[in-house]
Amino acid sequence: HAPQTKKVIRKPTTLVVHLKRFVTQQTIVENNLVSPVALKNNARVCIAENLSLAPFELKTDAQEKSGDASLSSKYHLKGIVHHIGDRASSGHYTADAVRGVSTDDDPVINHAATDRWVSFDDDRSRVTTLTEIVSDAKKQRTAYLLLYCLEEGNESM
Repeated sequence: HAPQTKKVIRKPTTLVVHLKRFVTQQTIVENNLVSPVALKNNARVCIAENLSLAPFELKTDAQEKSGDASLSSKYHLKGIVHHIGDRASSGHYTADAVRGVSTDDDPVINHAATDRWVSFDDDRSRVTTLTEIVSDAKKQRTAYLLLYCLEEGNESM
């Protein structure tokens, strides 16, 4: 029988992808007592700059027959939360996020042209690039939450 597939009826404007990084493993502690420990999976993941929900969207019969691609749901990466550590019970969190830049002259300017990526680690921050983030092996091993926003003009379904 065919696998069950869920369909998206309404596109979210914000899409949060939570990577299951922790695996519960039984460990023996004092006096042969078994205790579960959540260990981290540090495998590298591809951090996609863009995602589409189009293959998962519920389409009308007319759209299916015509092959209408107008439902294209393009999402752009806007933030990443990283977990650094080997266990769920401990570790350090950092983040990379888009920070919009505006000018005094025109606060409503083209955000695509002015967005800046910033890496945050406690009280330190630094400007970076999306290319640097998605190609960084350490960030690929620590990515925990990926935050995407729906492309403007693509909100209705």
